[in-house]
Formats: sequence, structure tokens, C-alpha cells
Amino acid sequence: MTTDTQVRSVSPADDVIIDELTRFNIYMADMQRRDHDHLATSTRGQGKVLALLAATPKLTQKELVPRLGISPASASELMNKLAHKGLVRRTRSRYDRRVVEIELTAAGRAELARSKEHYTTILGDLTEEERCSLVAVIRKLVSSVKYQLADTE
Repeated sequence: MTTDTQVRSVSPADDVIIDELTRFNIYMADMQRRDHDHLATSTRGQGKVLALLAATPKLTQKELVPRLGISPASASELMNKLAHKGLVRRTRSRYDRRVVEIELTAAGRAELARSKEHYTTILGDLTEEERCSLVAVIRKLVSSVKYQLADTE
């Protein structure tokens, strides 16, 4: 674990990995911008909400705000748009009527499935063994990031 005062040197292998991940992110962003017209979720923010709800089936609007990095007013506007499209359902909590819970509708799950189809073309170039290795690596990276985020809170 490094602190703000400690600087960890970047190995040549890390440097290549960082460059390749950056390049991958740039191409994926370009691909998403190109293909977003074909999807009902016309913004990346809307797609991110659907992905978050798929990973955590029922979130409150308040929980979505920090995860999306937007203001509560922007989150409310985003939820209004998604609810209007029939992709999410907002309900008041049974335990606290002030809390609004957000969940995917069947249409939202279908929309998310359509957006995932774009990834299958990319993954189609990988062997089954490469896919399994990639899953293991991604899970390790996610675990590391979660640990570092928890350590800073």
C-alpha cells in the first residue's frame, strides 16, 4: 500500500499495460459513441445506470449519486428520462417513504442485453482459455480497486 508521500516506480511491463488499457478505453469510448444511436439509452450516463442496476439490483437514488459522480438534481433528471423510457422503475421504500428505490424493468434488462452484444464481437477474437484468464485478471483488478477505495474512505 502506498501513501501520498510514497511514489511507486512504474515497471516497463506496467507502463505497457497502462498504455494498452488507455488505448482500449479510448477505442471503447469511440465505439460506444458510434453505436449509441442504435440503443434506447442515448447517453453513457443512462447506460452506466443500467449497468449499475444490473450489478446491484436495487439501489436508492441517493446511492446512485456518488457512483455516477453527478449532483442529486442530475440524478433525478436521469432517472426521470430512464423511467419515461420504461427502463427503470422507481418505488418508495416500504421502510422509509423518503427513500426512492430504483430497479431495472424487463425493458431495461433487454436494453442492457442489446448493449452487451457489442462486447461479444470484441470477445469473439479470444479463445475460451483467454476469456477465462481475462475474467481472472479483471476480477483481481476490481478487487484491488475496491480495496483501495475502501482504504481511502
